[in-house]
Amino acid sequence: MEIDGRLAVVHMQSNSFAERVMDIWTLEKSMKWEKHSISVPWEESLIVKDAMDIVSTCTNLGEIVLFIQAWGCLRVLIYSIRKHLWRKLEVCGLHDYLYDYHRRSHNAVDFIQENLYFFSQND
Repeated sequence: MEIDGRLAVVHMQSNSFAERVMDIWTLEKSMKWEKHSISVPWEESLIVKDAMDIVSTCTNLGEIVLFIQAWGCLRVLIYSIRKHLWRKLEVCGLHDYLYDYHRRSHNAVDFIQENLYFFSQND
């Protein structure tokens, strides 16, 4: 994914105290990877703990979006890099959204990034 124009990788992990941490690795201009660790609040970490699958992306507003699939329910956690705030929402009412673990049928999420370019006319 891309965060502020840099290549980035997001990895969720837990430490020995069952605390969830989101590690963000960014490729800096020096071509070296830099690690940023962000603690996941307790309530949000419970959502991550039950995850069967996590897909992440980044918005053009500098937010990391985690799509979390947990036993027939789709939850979304959003972390604002600039504001250091977490938001969450649960997506309900998707009749065709199923996770059949035994048959291993998975839904896919496709991300499209829009780039807007503004041109000014020189006088």
